[in-house]
Amino acid sequence: NQEYLAEFRTRDLWEPHPAVPDAWRWVARTDDIIVFLNGEKTNPVTMEQGVVASNPGLLVGAIVVGAQRFQAALLVEPEPTLKIENTADEATLIERIWPSIEEANSIAPAHARGTIQRAVSLAQYSAELDKLYAAADAAEGDNDIMADEVYIPLDRETITRRIRETVLSTTGWQNIEDSTGFFDSGMDSLQALRIIRALRGALGASHLALSTLYHNPSIARLAEAVLSQKSNNGDSDLMQSLLGTYSGLIRQIKSTINNSATADDNTDVILTGSTGTLGTQILRALLDRPGVGHIYCLNRGSDGGGAVQRKRFEAAGISGGRLDDRVTFLQAYLAQPFLGLKEDKYETLRSRVGFIIHNAWPVNFNLDLLAFRPQLAGLVNLFALSNAAAASGGKKKMKLLFVSSVGVVIDRTSGNAPEALVELPEKQDGSSSNGYSKSKLLAEHLCDAAACHLNTSVLVARVGQVAGAINHKGVWNPAEWLPSLVMSSRHLGYLPDSLGPRFSAVDWVPVDALADIVVDLVTHHPSNSNSGGAVAKESAEGAGVRNIRNPAVVNWEDVLPAIKEGIEGRGTIEVVSAGAWLDRLEKSVDATTTTTTDDAGVIAANPAVKLIEFYKNSVWNVSAGSTSTEMTPMAIEKTLDASPTLRDLPPVSRAWMHKWVDEWLATAAGGEV
Repeated sequence: NQEYLAEFRTRDLWEPHPAVPDAWRWVARTDDIIVFLNGEKTNPVTMEQGVVASNPGLLVGAIVVGAQRFQAALLVEPEPTLKIENTADEATLIERIWPSIEEANSIAPAHARGTIQRAVSLAQYSAELDKLYAAADAAEGDNDIMADEVYIPLDRETITRRIRETVLSTTGWQNIEDSTGFFDSGMDSLQALRIIRALRGALGASHLALSTLYHNPSIARLAEAVLSQKSNNGDSDLMQSLLGTYSGLIRQIKSTINNSATADDNTDVILTGSTGTLGTQILRALLDRPGVGHIYCLNRGSDGGGAVQRKRFEAAGISGGRLDDRVTFLQAYLAQPFLGLKEDKYETLRSRVGFIIHNAWPVNFNLDLLAFRPQLAGLVNLFALSNAAAASGGKKKMKLLFVSSVGVVIDRTSGNAPEALVELPEKQDGSSSNGYSKSKLLAEHLCDAAACHLNTSVLVARVGQVAGAINHKGVWNPAEWLPSLVMSSRHLGYLPDSLGPRFSAVDWVPVDALADIVVDLVTHHPSNSNSGGAVAKESAEGAGVRNIRNPAVVNWEDVLPAIKEGIEGRGTIEVVSAGAWLDRLEKSVDATTTTTTDDAGVIAANPAVKLIEFYKNSVWNVSAGSTSTEMTPMAIEKTLDASPTLRDLPPVSRAWMHKWVDEWLATAAGGEV
C-alpha cells in the first residue's frame, strides 16, 4: 500500500539455492540476527527451533538473546502441564533439556523460523535479562577463587571452607551459618547452577549433580555429601541424588484418570530389548500365548531390530515367519522425549497398547552408576507413555513390567530376599554390587514412585541366575561368569569343588522357561480381581515385586559330576579346591603374558582370565579383610501363585548340564552348535 516507494526493505535474508540454479531460498530476517558486543553475529532461530524440537512435551518455546552483550542466553517456556513450583523443579527441567542445548551449541540444525514475537518477549523480560547478565558478568571470576591451588582437597575443613567461599561469592551474601538453608536465605536456581559449576572444579568433583545441592541445601550438609563421595561413599549419596532427580521427573507427569475406562481390552504389548537372548525368548513366548494381540518391539536398530530379530529367531530354532503378521519393529531411543518416535507412531502405541515389558538394559558390570542415566530417563519416559494412555477414550493406563536383577538384593538382605523393595543404602555398606546392580535397584524405586504418584500398575520381576535354553537351540553366553569358569576349567584341567557361600545354591532358571514365567506374570489374573494381571491391585501401595528363581534348589556339588563328564569327553579334568583353582587361573595369566601374543586365542580358550577379579571378590570373596555371607534363596511365594511355568520347573538336571557344556566347548573349539 506504499506505491510511492521504489523499493521496500523486507528485512529478509536469502542465499543461493544449493540445488536449483538461479534460485534463492529464505534464511532468516535481519532483525533475528544477534550482534554481540565483540562484533560477532549469530542466527538464533536455528538453535531455538532445535532446542524446542528436541524436547517435545517439555518446552513450547525458546528465545536466544544477547544483542549488545558478550555472550548468548536462552529463555525457555515450559510445557504448561509441567509442574514447575519451585527452584528444584526448575533445576530438574534444566538438567533434562541440557543435552539438547549442548547439541544445539555444536550443530544448529536448519529449521523454519519460529512464531515467538522476539521484540515483545525481550521487552517483557528485560529486567530479568539484565539480572541474568549481571550475574553472569560477576561469575566470570568465580573459578579464580581457587585457581592457584592445584591439589584436590579431601578433608572436611577444606571442603567446607571452599563451599562457603563459593556460596558467598556467588550470592553476594556477607555471611551464612553452616546450618542455614540456602533457599530459605534467598538463593535462586541460577545461583545454584553457578555454585555447582564452580564446585565441580574447585573440589575435583566432576560428577557432583545439581540435585545434590537441592537435597543438601546448606554448607554443612553439602560438605557432608561431597565428603561422602570423596571417601568412597559416593555411590550411596549418588543413588539418593539420582532418585531425587528422576522421582522429580515422575512428579512432573500430571497423572491422568479415566473414569470411563471399564475394561482391559487392549491386548497389544510393547517389548523393549527384544533382540537379546531373553528378549528373543519373551517375544517367542508372547507369540505362543493365546490372548496376546499385536507386539511392538522397540529397539535402537535402524529398522527397529527386525533384521537382527530374524537372525536371533533362526539361531534359536524359531520360525522367522512368525514375525510377519503380529510384530511391528520400531526404532526407538527411550531416553528421548516420546521415546524418539514420530508423533503418529507414538500415538499408535498410546491408543492401542495395554502392557509394557521393559527388558532393555545394558548388561555391563564394568560401567559405573552414572553410565546408566539414559536407562533411568528411558524408564521415566515409559511411565509417561503409560500415563498418557488414559488421556482419552475408554482406555486404562498401560501396565508395566520391569525386568530387574537378583543383584539388587545381594549383600542387602538377611535371610530370604523378600518379594518387596529393599532400601537404598544410606552410606557405603560394603556391598560388592556394581553399577549395573545399583542402577537396577534405583530403577525398582522409580517403579515404586511411578506406581504411587501415577496410580499406574507396575510390577518388578527380579530375576536370578539365567541359564541357557533347554527346549530351544542357542548357547548360554560363553562370556558370562559361569560358562567362562567351565571353559577355563577345561583349559586348566581343574574344576573348583565349590562356588563359595553366595553361589553354592544352584537355583538357575533356563532362559526359555524364564520368558514363559514373565509372560505368566503379564497375563495372570488373580482370583480376587476381575482384570489387570498380577500388578492390578498393588499400584495404590506401590510397585509389586516378584522374585524369579528355580524352586527346586540343588547344590554345586550335585551338578559337578555332569560338568566333569562333559569335559572329560574332550580332555582330563580334576576337581580341586576353590583356592587351588584360583591359583591355577592366576598362574595361567602369568604364563600366557610371557609366552604368547595371541590374546584373542588365549581369551577364547581361557575366558575366565578376564573375570579373575570377579571370581576373587564376588564369588569366593578372598580379598583381604573381606567376609563371605551365605546368600539364601529369594522368596518366591507370590511368583509361584502367578506362574504355572515356575511351579512345574524341575531342578537343574544332568541332561541340562550336558547340553550346556557341549555347547560351550563346541563354541570354544570354533564349531557350530
